[in-house]
Amino acid sequence: MSVTMVASPLGHRPNQMHVAIIDAAAFKVKTLIPMITSATVPGYVDIDPDGGRVYFVTKWSPTLVVFDIKTERVLRYIELGGFGPGYGVALTPDKRRLYIPLGVPAQSAVVVVDAKTLTIVASIVDSDLNGPRLVRFTNY
Repeated sequence: MSVTMVASPLGHRPNQMHVAIIDAAAFKVKTLIPMITSATVPGYVDIDPDGGRVYFVTKWSPTLVVFDIKTERVLRYIELGGFGPGYGVALTPDKRRLYIPLGVPAQSAVVVVDAKTLTIVASIVDSDLNGPRLVRFTNY
């Protein structure tokens, strides 16, 4: 069975968001996983298949969600601070750090999270960062 995860605004309550696990071979939703209230609009994703994790960032009240592929459960929600868009998540090629750009008005920063301990290890704030939109590593 091929399984795909997608962020999907499902349900009938306003701002109730879910992540859908989809059986890609059968084109059917396998499971809906509700997000906590502060983790609305999941949108940007990176995957570590070797480590068995999916990382995604919610767009408003930016939160990093760490999802375990095998158990199909959320391992941790990490509040990134501020109110405003989280614009992505990028796992370093060595799989040690996650970089998450935060746009205006959150912080205009890039938050760095240790992928092993799931703790914030740095917040890169610089006057030259004016609403960063993407972090990308080119040496894959």
